[in-house]
Amino acid sequence: MDLRAAVSALRARWWVLVLTTALTVGLGVTLTFLQPRAYAATSTYVVAPTPSFRGEVLSAMTLISRQSEIAETFAQIAMSSYVAEAVRAELGLTADAPEVIVESQVRPGTTVLEVTARSPDPELTQRYANATGVVLLDYIEGVNDAFQLVLLDAANQATPVPSGLILNVALGLVVGLALGAGLVLAVRWLRGLGRPQPPEIVDSESLAYNRAYLTMRLRQEMSRVRRSNRPMVLALLRVVPAGAFDTLPSAARLDVLRIVTAAFDANTNVEDVAARVDDATFAVLMPDTTSDAARNVVDVLRGAI
Repeated sequence: MDLRAAVSALRARWWVLVLTTALTVGLGVTLTFLQPRAYAATSTYVVAPTPSFRGEVLSAMTLISRQSEIAETFAQIAMSSYVAEAVRAELGLTADAPEVIVESQVRPGTTVLEVTARSPDPELTQRYANATGVVLLDYIEGVNDAFQLVLLDAANQATPVPSGLILNVALGLVVGLALGAGLVLAVRWLRGLGRPQPPEIVDSESLAYNRAYLTMRLRQEMSRVRRSNRPMVLALLRVVPAGAFDTLPSAARLDVLRIVTAAFDANTNVEDVAARVDDATFAVLMPDTTSDAARNVVDVLRGAI
């Protein structure tokens, strides 16, 4: 399917695009409002060398050069399953408690570490963010004596997380248009597979045009004649006497038919259509030709044949 056909199909089935887009946008909006409201709380820490290294200049410089790398490591530890289990034990959470998602990251270009908790329960979210920082502090003190976490801001209040309605609507528009266009083009392609292919226009024996093509061209020319009042002539010629053609051998039949076709090609205009109507009858469609001119052409053809 070429581009022009695809655009034409989409234009003709525009209502499919509108319907699929409306459905996907409506589904996105519905899912947005059906999702439980989520809350987020963030506690902030800074990664700093421990006091034991502040007096050792060389060691402190070496460690400070790795401070950002250490901070990234601490961020990964904060999201580990070990810390999660310790936090749930610290808060006394049961198995049926709401799920809490923890995200930990280092602010770009700094050693400030942010621990963010998300859950449907605002109070649990705030407590979980602070408890994660406490568990992380204890873990770091037990395995590391060079760096420490210093609390900057505790999670004092959980704030609602944006629902993402605008993003869902935008995605619904894109998906709806793509889905609608895909359906329209797929239906157009499948319908094309089921349609009969256009007939061959050349007669296999004489190599002239066949009767089906002549019928189509005749219909077109008659429509043009009605609009423009230009002349048109259809001449029928029997090239072999009745009954004589059937007695010829197959090879001779082919020779006769192709000699006739060659005579038509040599004595008719380019816009004329010479076609085989039946076994030994040919037709010549001559657009923009008067009756007198057509008689002259037919006489020339009869003489040539």
